[in-house]
Amino acid sequence: YKSWPCLFSIRHAWPPLRKLRFLLAQLINPRRLARHSRARRSSWIHFCNINPLTYPLWRRAMRGTGAKWAATVHDVRRAKGILHLGWELKQLARFYRDCDALFVHSTKQADDLVAFAQVDRARIHTVTHGPYAFEEDVRLARLDTAELRQRYGLRTDKRVAVFYGVVRDGKQL
Repeated sequence: YKSWPCLFSIRHAWPPLRKLRFLLAQLINPRRLARHSRARRSSWIHFCNINPLTYPLWRRAMRGTGAKWAATVHDVRRAKGILHLGWELKQLARFYRDCDALFVHSTKQADDLVAFAQVDRARIHTVTHGPYAFEEDVRLARLDTAELRQRYGLRTDKRVAVFYGVVRDGKQL
């Protein structure tokens, strides 16, 4: 598929300006996407990330594209809001209900999505991650704990935890 790298950038070296650009992007980018989608007569729009803070301000523009919506739901709910968690959760649930297809990675997520947003289960599709059998993983699995600690320079008198993905508040580490 073709990509379109023309959204408003939130990058800036100075943190206060970067935060301002982030907030502006919540208004600008969905409208840019809607215009682009209408011009290309897109049949589907897939959201891999959604910030529900400004959803009511761009919902109509996106609906006007005529495209169906799909979203990958990584985390059903947010644990922390940008400005007001209650408002953002309400808008997130509304966004989920507006989607034509939702992708989750487990049955538990699908159940949570139905409970949280009252989404029609027929629109939820489970795409499991599954086990990842890589040659390096298999080889490392055969090593004992002492060998692994030595290999990676980890102390033997401390507990070690490994996390994958982005570390953020919602993961309750």
